[in-house]
Amino acid sequence: MKFANFLIYPGDQRKFVRISPDEVPKQGILTPNSLRETLQWLRA
Repeated sequence: MKFANFLIYPGDQRKFVRISPDEVPKQGILTPNSLRETLQWLRA
């Protein structure tokens, strides 16, 4: 099962974390592009 966490910190910092049993966890800055990629990754 895949999981995605979206984190919003004070000062308008936004990050994402993608977790899958088949891949190394990936994290980064949440942007419109990374949000789109993460949603597509969840659907795959």
